[in-house]
Amino acid sequence: MKLKKNFLYQFGYQILAIILPLITSPYISRVLGAEAIGDYTYTYTVSYYFYIACMLGFDTYGQRRIASALDNKEDRDKAFSETVTLQVLITALGCFIYIIYCFLLHGTIRLLSFIQLFYLASAFTNIIWVFEGVEEFRSVALRNTIVKVVSTILIFTLVRQRSNLWVYTLIIAGSSFVGNLILIIDAKKYVTFRFPNMKSCIPQLKPIVLLFAPQIGITVFMQMDKLMLGWWSTSRQLGYYQNAEKIINVPVALILTVGTVMMPRIINLKANEEYESIKKYNSISMEGLMLIGVACTAGLAAIAPAFTPWFFGDDFVDGSSILSLLSFQVAFMAWENVLQKQYLVPFGRDKEVIKAMSFAALINIVLNTLLIPFLDANGAIIGSLVSHLFICIYEGRILWKNLDIKKYMINVLWFGFAGILMFAIIRAVAGLNIIQNTTILVLTEIVTGAVSYLIMVLAIIMLRKSDLFEYIKRMKEMTF
Repeated sequence: MKLKKNFLYQFGYQILAIILPLITSPYISRVLGAEAIGDYTYTYTVSYYFYIACMLGFDTYGQRRIASALDNKEDRDKAFSETVTLQVLITALGCFIYIIYCFLLHGTIRLLSFIQLFYLASAFTNIIWVFEGVEEFRSVALRNTIVKVVSTILIFTLVRQRSNLWVYTLIIAGSSFVGNLILIIDAKKYVTFRFPNMKSCIPQLKPIVLLFAPQIGITVFMQMDKLMLGWWSTSRQLGYYQNAEKIINVPVALILTVGTVMMPRIINLKANEEYESIKKYNSISMEGLMLIGVACTAGLAAIAPAFTPWFFGDDFVDGSSILSLLSFQVAFMAWENVLQKQYLVPFGRDKEVIKAMSFAALINIVLNTLLIPFLDANGAIIGSLVSHLFICIYEGRILWKNLDIKKYMINVLWFGFAGILMFAIIRAVAGLNIIQNTTILVLTEIVTGAVSYLIMVLAIIMLRKSDLFEYIKRMKEMTF
């Protein structure tokens, strides 16, 4: 029951997180333009690297320690106190280095970078991992909702012209800082801070650093593309990429939510040696997320030519191919998320995750270096997709004996077939050229694609009597 509530809280928030950017992005794109969005993206990307460095592996490590001490308040307080102390010290060092970096910059980039310090400082008070560890997602969802709504209101109220770029940056960076402060009050229900002995803190650094390495790999995939575009391409290309990523992040956020909610449950099942239950959860998650991932990949690729200029404005008309190509990332990330968050990390197989991320990061950097100067944003996307594909293949191979990877691959082929048919149907509708109104055309493409794909996948899971189908039947029986 608690797991079900946690899913509802997280998915409820994610729905809001989907709706609000869909409202603000068209407005911001038209008010600020592609180049200003590119400048914001570059400064945010750099600050994000510093943020990740400050957080090390505290979020994953803290969640794992708290989840392992659910039944012992004293151990939970000890875990919290040691982890948060190290987190504050590392963040202080990171902020000091970042300030030095900001003084080396000039012009608009310098101003925006100093404002991004608010975002970096949010690492001081980021204790979301406490709530994730005790499987209490209500507070996090409520906090995120408040922050999202308030920041959205401020954007529409205060950002009126291109010169308000610094205001937009302050709203986004400041909301992250203030939002984390809200959670500190609720955290007292679950943990109590007691000044720890530094001798007991130091040994915690090794496992934290081990968890940091996969985060660096993820950061390379998610942010290195934008950083290297800022070096070797134009602000306009970076603006195209940023807006395409905003759309991609909508389904990715839903996918990551499942991993976030499931990981503490998997850790607890592992502690009780319920390995069959872990495999069952893993199978259901993989099937459900790949169903969603393939749908979003094929659907976004198909509607991109009409959707991009309609949603972001004519200044972004040349960015439609970027959205089409970047959409493949959704399916790859669905596969990765299940294997990493619901098996490798809960089972402490961090070194294997590090190895996969390290090789993939190297592939990404090399391909970006070769392709961005010639293909701009499309070159960055190709490098990222090849890297994600490598992770999927590598992690599937090392878990071949632990999980039913063959069954997962067969499911992907079935869903992929449905996705290809959906893509063809959407492009056929667009090719008729009988709908002149762009809004109606985009809505028609979305509805046509969604209905056709849903019919096909329902037929697939029912005829094959998959784990997901059996789970849905069981949930329905429990409801009624």
